[in-house]
Amino acid sequence: MERYCIWLRAQLAKIKDERGQKALWQCCGEVDFSNNSMGDQEVWMLLETLAQFQIHAAVLKLYKNRISQAGVLAICEFIRSNSDAGPVHELHLSQNEIDDDAAL
Repeated sequence: MERYCIWLRAQLAKIKDERGQKALWQCCGEVDFSNNSMGDQEVWMLLETLAQFQIHAAVLKLYKNRISQAGVLAICEFIRSNSDAGPVHELHLSQNEIDDDAAL
């Protein structure tokens, strides 16, 4: 995930430099990292990268991973800090390691 985020930051920086921040805000996409064995740290890295460039992730598919309470906190922080980019309309988190405390 670290290599992917480095690559993604470079690509997003290039788009931002060539087309401006507005181009990134106008992208409304689906982020699908389902069934990837992602743990909390990988979720933090990915969402931090998306938030850094204020990417509008309308759909977050993160089901069938290893996300637990820390990953849920990363998702909450992403939604809170990335509000200028647009809302998350769908969030798929089934088949993770989210317990009752993390869900609340």
